[in-house]
Amino acid sequence: MEPKIIRPADRVVLAFDPSTRFTGYAVGVVRGTAVDLIEHGKIRADRSADKVMVRVRTMGLDSAALIERIKPDDIIVETPAKQMPMGTIKDKHGKPVTNVQGQALYGTAVGAVMMGVWNYQNRKGADAVRVVTTASDVWSRGKKKHQRAAVMEMAYPEYSRAADTKTFDMADAVGLMDWWNVMRLKELL
Repeated sequence: MEPKIIRPADRVVLAFDPSTRFTGYAVGVVRGTAVDLIEHGKIRADRSADKVMVRVRTMGLDSAALIERIKPDDIIVETPAKQMPMGTIKDKHGKPVTNVQGQALYGTAVGAVMMGVWNYQNRKGADAVRVVTTASDVWSRGKKKHQRAAVMEMAYPEYSRAADTKTFDMADAVGLMDWWNVMRLKELL
C-alpha cells in the first residue's frame, strides 16, 4: 500500500474518543467527498497511576502534543451522552461506578482533551480551526461498539480491529471522523 501524503491544500481532520484509560484518535485528510484515514491510534495513560487525575493529566498532555504534531484544520471530540449506561466505567477494583461518578470521570477526560484543543484553536485562530463536539448517542446511532468496529474495518481498510483496545476506542475515533464527513457533506448540499 502506498503511503498517503498530506498536501498543503488538504484539510486535515483529527477525531478523539476520550477516556481516563485510553483515548482513541483518528487522523484523516479530506479528498473531495471522502476522508482518507492517515493514522489512528490510542493514547494510553499510565496504568500504574492509581489517581485518576494523574491519568487525566497524561491524557491532556499527550492529546495536546498530538494536536501540535498533526496541526488539524477540524477537530471532533466525543462528549458525554445524555444517558450514560450504568456500569460502563469501572473503578480500580473492577466494580461498576454509578452514573454520576461515571459521567464525572468521563467529563474530566473530555475536559483534558478539550484543553489541548482550545489552546491550539486559540493560537491558530478561532476561524482557522473548526471544533465539533458530539455525544456518542448522536453519532453512533445505537450500534454497539463491536458492530461499529466491524463497519469501520470494512469502510477503512487501514483500521485494524486487532490492534484496538477491548473497548474499541480507535474504532470510535474513526467512526467519529466518518460521522463528521457525512455531516460535512450534508452542509455542502
